[in-house]
Amino acid sequence: MAIALALIFSGHAANSETQECGNGAFTIETPSQSLGTQLCGDLLDARDLLLSCGLEQTRPISIKVVGEISHPIGKCLSYFECGFDVISITAPEKFGDILSPYDPYALLPPEVLLESLVTHELAHALVTQSADARDIDIVDQEYIAAALELENMEATWREVLIGAAPVSLPPKPDLIDIMIYGLAPRKFATNAWQHFRLTENGCSLIARIVEGRFSFAR
Repeated sequence: MAIALALIFSGHAANSETQECGNGAFTIETPSQSLGTQLCGDLLDARDLLLSCGLEQTRPISIKVVGEISHPIGKCLSYFECGFDVISITAPEKFGDILSPYDPYALLPPEVLLESLVTHELAHALVTQSADARDIDIVDQEYIAAALELENMEATWREVLIGAAPVSLPPKPDLIDIMIYGLAPRKFATNAWQHFRLTENGCSLIARIVEGRFSFAR
């Protein structure tokens, strides 16, 4: 979720264990080995996609599975702490406790949603690492994370999400706004992915954002 928010983390899983993934690229703190194995596969698959779009991992990243992530405006499912290279993800069995039944995310099986969250937060992490000292505006961060989250999703499930949060074509640059993200994050994601898929945009636009040559910020 949005990396600019100051979060308070609580409810870390008891009896968690630490696993290494990707020859030390990732450290995963999780309550079960099977979940750690799933997360490792999701991380490596997502990293391959992000690398193909020019986003490189330059530092190790820690992933923590927690019972709850909370902040002043409510609970969220996942979060990247940019100052510490740490991604926190809510335990999949808690997804149903947090999601509204009206949230399009609620239509996804837990394993599909977990992979989606991993891709989203890893995109935040690698944008931050690839940009080095450059400050990437939050709306640009969310555009990249949302677009690549949907790009990495199996087409069938992507169609489910877009069908539940439709935005008419052609994609609308004016809707790539942090206020829209706050009010309707799934519609923001639909529009971001549709915009990303335009021939003139794609990975070349992401490169321009990371290099500081373009921003959606107003």
